[in-house]
Amino acid sequence: MKPEKYDATADVAIALAKYQAGLPFHRLASVQDSFGVQLPESVQFARCEAAADAALPVFLNLQKLAAQAELLHADDTRVRILECLKENKQLAQGERRGLQTTGIVARVDGRQIVLYQNGRHHVGENIDELLRNRASHLPPLKQMGDALSLNWSREARDDHL
Repeated sequence: MKPEKYDATADVAIALAKYQAGLPFHRLASVQDSFGVQLPESVQFARCEAAADAALPVFLNLQKLAAQAELLHADDTRVRILECLKENKQLAQGERRGLQTTGIVARVDGRQIVLYQNGRHHVGENIDELLRNRASHLPPLKQMGDALSLNWSREARDDHL
């Protein structure tokens, strides 16, 4: 079996540079090149994709655990996703164009689970999706957030009516 060219720690370092520190791939490529290391943007993207693929099962499990929370704190903030901005130009009039990052903090058994989701869905829709994995025997969810109507789960609200 051929050894991996890139160590998993390199994958994580590339992903953190891009998505935590906001360092564009072309800039990291330039920095690496100055040290004599060829690390093209396409390779960086592929390595980030590999790291994301490896972390996906953990994220999905955290979503299942968060669905069992007794309390959720959630809110949205605007985000720019270049691919979606390009798609916006092709959308028909009246189709949703807004993009946001939803942050959800779930308290489960005294622990906190923090989830982030980027896309066209707002908090309420993301929580509705999360609650599809909620055990039916649990009491209704308590949710904290500001008064914006989009921040509230329709499913959780319907449980209280």
